[in-house]
Amino acid sequence: MLRDYRRLARRVSRRVAPAILLCWCAVVVPSLLSAWHWPIDEFEMLRSFGARVGEYMLPGVDLVADPGSELRPVEDGEIVYRSGEYDGLRGLHSPLGSVVALEHERGFRTLYTYLSPPLVAELPRELTRADTLGTPGETGFGEPGALLLQVYDQERRGRVNPELLLPHYRVEQAPVIERVALLVDGDTIAPEEASDLPAGSYTVLVETHDTAHTAAGAPRLSPYRIVLESLNGDLRRQVALEFERVRDHRQWINAQPAVELVRGESLYAVGEVEPADEAREYRVTVVDHLGGLASRDFTLPPAQVPDEAENRAGPDQVGGQQ
Repeated sequence: MLRDYRRLARRVSRRVAPAILLCWCAVVVPSLLSAWHWPIDEFEMLRSFGARVGEYMLPGVDLVADPGSELRPVEDGEIVYRSGEYDGLRGLHSPLGSVVALEHERGFRTLYTYLSPPLVAELPRELTRADTLGTPGETGFGEPGALLLQVYDQERRGRVNPELLLPHYRVEQAPVIERVALLVDGDTIAPEEASDLPAGSYTVLVETHDTAHTAAGAPRLSPYRIVLESLNGDLRRQVALEFERVRDHRQWINAQPAVELVRGESLYAVGEVEPADEAREYRVTVVDHLGGLASRDFTLPPAQVPDEAENRAGPDQVGGQQ
């Protein structure tokens, strides 16, 4: 009897625990961070978390606003690091401008760069969310009125996408899927053009972007999550831009090397597929930070079948040899 109760308890815990965790994430976490706000009242998203910038992925969000806008901390905190616009040892201009790092409750730190004017030394050590940090400065790319905001989770030892923690800043719009392609012998081809594929694994590439309103001429914003699934139910892969860190001299997003994730501007490698004896149906779904989504289905043709006459030929007969 006791053994039966233990089995029942394990079954209930396996079913109930995920529901409890989901409710905790949906209710408790937002309430813990409900006091957080964006550091600028009126802004546009210049680059989102995970956006491709040269050879690396942005570990925060680039905001752009009127150069005279007031910057404030996202929440009450204590300054744990500050740096002026110039390197005191070498007298060199920093591309990040003035920098301030604040420590908040619950193990989070926020980093503000491009601050202008560079008077961070005059800021008090303790700041409230109503205090000013200065005004937005100029990025290393020469863009005025900008702020690079990063959020660091000390418990997980990595940077978190600020859009997952701060209030929604725009009206929901569905993301855009430009195309779905397969990487075959170094070339990108449409799935419908991938006839006679030999057996093996092929990378699925998705060209997609978020449709949030951005500054004029700004790059397309990165989506939040990309999911690849088989309509037969035997495959599910996903890419989520949630967590970033550097390990082994490489940049990682959710335990995936960034160089393998991003293959070009707005082009993501989301998973591998293998052709089978018959055609298979797949679906790619792109989700933005507000839950808006777009989907596209594609068919992977069957694997190439070797010629029957070639299969019947002996090893010495293939290629016309006797």
